Amino acid sequence: MDSLHRICPNLRKISIVASEDLPFRAIRPLLKCLTLVEMISQEDVDIELEDMVTITTNRSSWQVIHLPSVKPLSYQAMVPFARNCPHLYKLRLALDSKLGIPDPNVLDVKFSSLASLIVGFSEPTSDFQLALFLSKICSKPIEITPYSLIPENHRLWKTVEKLVNFILTTQLENQRLKDENIITTHVCRFNVNKTEVMPDELSKRIIVPDGDETEEFQSS
Repeated sequence: MDSLHRICPNLRKISIVASEDLPFRAIRPLLKCLTLVEMISQEDVDIELEDMVTITTNRSSWQVIHLPSVKPLSYQAMVPFARNCPHLYKLRLALDSKLGIPDPNVLDVKFSSLASLIVGFSEPTSDFQLALFLSKICSKPIEITPYSLIPENHRLWKTVEKLVNFILTTQLENQRLKDENIITTHVCRFNVNKTEVMPDELSKRIIVPDGDETEEFQSS
């Protein structure tokens, strides 16, 4: 695959099929294909947390990434994608909450487009903590797809999905209401009985969320 970027300079999508697990060095040459927007591995890849940075650095064009891994990763693995890939809407990683969930209170990045998260065979261990993290790193409701065949695991993931989407929907609705109920300051100029009101005479209308209105007029 070392020369693939020269043979197919306009390659946009690739599906990787192998007869066994792949070391990360096997797919690393694909990162030279700067036109790639979709990379799907059908086999597990031996990747580490730091490899997520390599995959996403200077690669803002990614739209779909499927990278099932030999070993599960912590949820920190999502952060480089959120930081560097604004067009990414579908992501598959083998994530394990037992390995750590970043503190949502210090999280400073968000996915712009993520709509689908495929979590492989990993299972959630802290519904609410995981939901808080996902609702902080995502900007809109998402679909979470577990591969687990165990009914209880599937139920837990659906619970997490419902929590995440409830939080996100509530946040979006609150933001919409906030945008509609803003404090506006109007600077106006008009004539009343041939008397001109100067631009520095402000009329302020304050609209508060509960619907009460107050008006304050200042004049010199």
